[in-house]
Amino acid sequence: MGMAGSYGLMNKAAPLIESVNGDFYSVAGLPLNRVYVELKKIGVNVFR
Repeated sequence: MGMAGSYGLMNKAAPLIESVNGDFYSVAGLPLNRVYVELKKIGVNVFR
């Protein structure tokens, strides 16, 4: 109660979750891997 969907993964509800299918950060926030891939496609060098 009092939080949106997947944010329970990082709080008191965490012990109730048996598994996460897919990238944890895609489920519980910003999909960092996807952002990296898309930035790389358009020529942005993330690690300068």
